Amino acid sequence: MQQTDTLPNEELLALITATEDLVFLMSSSGEILNVWISNEEQLFIPRHELIGKTLYEVKPAEEAGKMSDAIAAVMNGEPVAYVEYPSPVDTTQYFQARFKLLHPESEKIVVSVRDISAQKAEQDAVKRNEAKYYKLIQNSQDLITVLDRNGIIIFDSFSVFSPFGFNEKLEGRCVFDFIHPDDVNDARETFARAIQKCGTYGPFEFRFITTDNNYRYIEVIGNNLFHESGINGYVLNSRDVTERRKMEENLAQTNARLNTILESTDSVIFAVDNQLRYIAFNQQHKQVIKQLYDAEINIGDLCLLKGNANADADSQWLRPHIEKALNGEQFSEQYETKLLNGNLLITDVSFNPIHDGQGKITGVAVSYKDITQQVIINRELEKAKNEAEDAARAKSDFLSNMSHEIRTPINAIMGMTDLLLERIHDNESLEYLRSIKYSSDNLLVVINDILDFSKIEAGKVNLEYIDFNLYESLEAISRIFGLKAGEKDLAYECAIDPQVPRFVKGDPYRLNQILLNLIGNAIKFTSKGHVKLQVHIQNETTDKLLIEFVISDTGIGIPEDKIATIFESFTQAYTDITRRFGGTGLGLAITQKLTALMGGNIAIESKLNSGSTFTVTLPFGKTAATEIPHQDKQTTKERDLSHTRVLIVEDNPLNQLVIKHILSSWKAEFEVASNGQEAINLLTQEDFDIVLMDLQMPEMSGYEATQLIRSKNSPVRNPLVPIIAITADAFAETRRRVLEKGMNDFISKPFEKDELYSKIVRLCK
Repeated sequence: MQQTDTLPNEELLALITATEDLVFLMSSSGEILNVWISNEEQLFIPRHELIGKTLYEVKPAEEAGKMSDAIAAVMNGEPVAYVEYPSPVDTTQYFQARFKLLHPESEKIVVSVRDISAQKAEQDAVKRNEAKYYKLIQNSQDLITVLDRNGIIIFDSFSVFSPFGFNEKLEGRCVFDFIHPDDVNDARETFARAIQKCGTYGPFEFRFITTDNNYRYIEVIGNNLFHESGINGYVLNSRDVTERRKMEENLAQTNARLNTILESTDSVIFAVDNQLRYIAFNQQHKQVIKQLYDAEINIGDLCLLKGNANADADSQWLRPHIEKALNGEQFSEQYETKLLNGNLLITDVSFNPIHDGQGKITGVAVSYKDITQQVIINRELEKAKNEAEDAARAKSDFLSNMSHEIRTPINAIMGMTDLLLERIHDNESLEYLRSIKYSSDNLLVVINDILDFSKIEAGKVNLEYIDFNLYESLEAISRIFGLKAGEKDLAYECAIDPQVPRFVKGDPYRLNQILLNLIGNAIKFTSKGHVKLQVHIQNETTDKLLIEFVISDTGIGIPEDKIATIFESFTQAYTDITRRFGGTGLGLAITQKLTALMGGNIAIESKLNSGSTFTVTLPFGKTAATEIPHQDKQTTKERDLSHTRVLIVEDNPLNQLVIKHILSSWKAEFEVASNGQEAINLLTQEDFDIVLMDLQMPEMSGYEATQLIRSKNSPVRNPLVPIIAITADAFAETRRRVLEKGMNDFISKPFEKDELYSKIVRLCK
């Protein structure tokens, strides 16, 4: 049967009407040979204008090119070729052109064009939904994987999850190929069990490979959805938990380290939450709880234990302290309790709030140490200290009383001796009186040494820091010892380096005491030769001077084996020193202690029978002073207390006699009271210019009398009458107490007449 290139128009139009397609007949070169359409209004270009035109004449170049490619394809043997293109007037309208040879031996192509707008819209909607859900998967922390019953991946989202690094889909691969070899058997067994039951299964963990051949931990929950026709697989919902696992491992390592630290520390430690339940403790705390209450504790237990009196008492103490720490306070306290065996347990307990990352207090860490032995030792030391202080006070009181008891008669002896020396001119009597005075002076030196040593031992020596004339002090010492050296036919020399400044800042009285002791010893223990004092600067800074005083002699010297002990209290180099030379054995001990108090140093070099050299190095401050004012002393001729009424308050008759004779020589008027009460009676009846008040007297002491005189309701005529304390007690605390009680000044027995006179004159002005 002969094939034709055309169909009857009636049949062709009926066919086109039924399909609603637009049909073109084209040549192999793309020329439009004919057009069939049931409704010509569907054409964008009139039919008669299309016939005879080529594709490039009626279509945009891109579309024309695609259609030419389709013609070439079917001419080269492709059964059918398709080209999709949008409407030139409506971008939402799409057409599909189907290219096919008219018949195998023909070079004409039949092109049928169909409107696929609705189909295209459905496809676009599906793609948008797929893109949307794929975007959700991309932004989800979870990985979605669908497996068949053999573990073959039907769908996956690993390729969009950056930590795994996949750039292509894994569909068609076996999931077990991506699991760590050590985890794959467990994963297969888990999957085999999971697909046997409906619903969810898990969670479980395994390691999944990454593109760089590392592994990351994923946590998986499976869901059997083989019964769902749209899915028909096993859905795995996985989450990358690698960082969490690392944090858990790091936390475990940190906890292990912390536990090691907790167990290795000597502190007992536990921690509680804000409900006062244990969240941590070391083994030492567990052992303490066992020793205290014979109880076992576990994490989560309430830390407030009960069951016996000790537990109840300890819990009552612990609760408010933990609550205080929960309120944000950090503090420490001591606590005492008893172990089951009755032994005392004293702890130093520290409470520290625990804060979370936001600063909120979530619990309290408590650490404590057993300080029982330390506290017991401290208590024993405190007891010993108190006992020592009591002993020191008793010693001080004893020395004060001894000072009073000894100085009082010495004052009388020395005062009477001075009075007699002024009145007697018989040579034999003068010799006796000078012997008495010499003995009294020596006895006073002994007493002063004992009192000085006692004050230094008790730490009650106060140092001065004033401007003074160093040269004047050294000259005064040289005058004293020059005469004493002359009495023994010794040469005495004082050599001061010109670099040493005349005025310095320091304590001139203690310097004098040190030099008097050392030079006095040098003269005392030297029978021939010389005694020398050399002074020079050892070191100097911008505001300090380190001055060295070297005292050398040619005396008896000190044996080498005795040098180390000569600064000890009550120690002398020879057992017969006291018999031969006198002294208490305290002079060098006092000198060394005073030197140390002043921040200096003392050293000695000595050789038996060849003399000794003492080197004292003392710090002094520099001063800009060029003159130190002096108080003018009254001469004997100027001592006139006419028209001055003095009340003598003294219980010792001899001292009364001494003071009366002294005041008489000064032309003063006076009355005598033997105790404080008599003084109050006289002051109530008469007016006095000044009161000389002894402190230790029967019936009413000088302190009590002064307190009554100065009181608000004082019975005396003049409550402001000047009062000078005259006492045999030479301690500094006595001076402070005297001034606190309201007395105006203080003088120690035995006193110097010049000092007493100047104080009376000053207060009576």
